[in-house]
Amino acid sequence: MPEIARRLKELRKDILKLSLEKMRELTGLSISGIATMESGSMKPSATYLHGLAQAFNVNINWVLTGKGAPFKPDIEMNLGYGRDDEMIKEFLESFDKLPLVRFEFLTQFALFKSKNKKLFTGNPPPAEKPQKPAKKS
Repeated sequence: MPEIARRLKELRKDILKLSLEKMRELTGLSISGIATMESGSMKPSATYLHGLAQAFNVNINWVLTGKGAPFKPDIEMNLGYGRDDEMIKEFLESFDKLPLVRFEFLTQFALFKSKNKKLFTGNPPPAEKPQKPAKKS
């Protein structure tokens, strides 16, 4: 089994502790597609890798090369929050304690957002101007 395939299977099964069915639900790929990538018969698609990164904070460099840790460093470290951002820090620390249902909701939202970037970028549509009442003659 090629190393990338081995790491994909290890990630799903041993690290994330997800069944093929659960991974299918979270990524939108078919069970056979996931199993084919995990067996090494097919290279992982960019869509699948992007989904892993978005949904689980997976370090794609680790998946492809084996270098580094399976997960990217904490977002707190990446964004460089200062000591004044205690509320954000508290949220990030408590994220791991969220019930699974909320985690799955956030995971699905992240996947939706990554597939529908146009909805989340650019300027919001201009607000409608209130119409003036018609003048009475």
